Amino acid sequence: MEKLIFSFIVIFLVTPLTVFGVDCSQLTTQEEIHALVAAAKEAYPLERSKISGQLIVSPCEKSECSKKNIELRKKKLMTLHSLRVGDDKRTYFIQGENAPMCVVTRGIRKFKCSDCSAISNDECRSFNSKSSIEGTNLDSVDMQILNSADYINTCEPYKKSKKFFKIIATKQSGNSLYDKIVTFYEQKRGVFIKINYYAENVLRKVYRFTSKKYVAFDGRSLATEIKVRSTQGSEKKYSFETKLTIGKTNNKLNAYANPDQDPFIENMPLDVLFAHD
Repeated sequence: MEKLIFSFIVIFLVTPLTVFGVDCSQLTTQEEIHALVAAAKEAYPLERSKISGQLIVSPCEKSECSKKNIELRKKKLMTLHSLRVGDDKRTYFIQGENAPMCVVTRGIRKFKCSDCSAISNDECRSFNSKSSIEGTNLDSVDMQILNSADYINTCEPYKKSKKFFKIIATKQSGNSLYDKIVTFYEQKRGVFIKINYYAENVLRKVYRFTSKKYVAFDGRSLATEIKVRSTQGSEKKYSFETKLTIGKTNNKLNAYANPDQDPFIENMPLDVLFAHD
């Protein structure tokens, strides 16, 4: 099984983006669907197995999200540096209400460090949190359950457009909040377009990826803009929203496939960057 998943992922990673295509005829087993999910998650900056760069995060309560309250939303704007290498992760809050805090994850353990810089972590303590980024509704468990064995997946064409298809995941066991997850994929590149999470047949959360905001990055796709809403039955009825974008300098993305190339962390050894003592 592991060999099959690995082979399928390799196909996703080495096939040129301009000619790649996938549809339900290629997704007839759970292993094939899990491999699709694993490859698609690599385009999400918070789940990519190796990436370093700057993120702009804009969270807001529903009352603060409208254009007329843009100044309220700006007050919660966060600039952070995100480093991810396998199971090790570091999120350093550069600007915003959490700054200068950082969160370091080493395997299954997570640490919050109250005194941080671009290259150091001090005053760290262990803590538990399901959030990918503190102060937002970006939850790490949302992506983890997409290829969980607790769900049975089926692939269906998207009737409104042949450019997309959808995977429907139905919970069979486990303690996840969500009974059903419907993920829409772009057929050409096999990337996420939208992920709908349902609890008791009510839409509770939506991750929306914009097709035009994917870019070629290290031979693969990278999503540069994502919007996540905690919903109350429909995407328009929401209580909280987070927008996540990759920062730019002189119109160039502040993102690096190899952390050694990221000038922000000054070529500091990874052991130092992930230290939490």
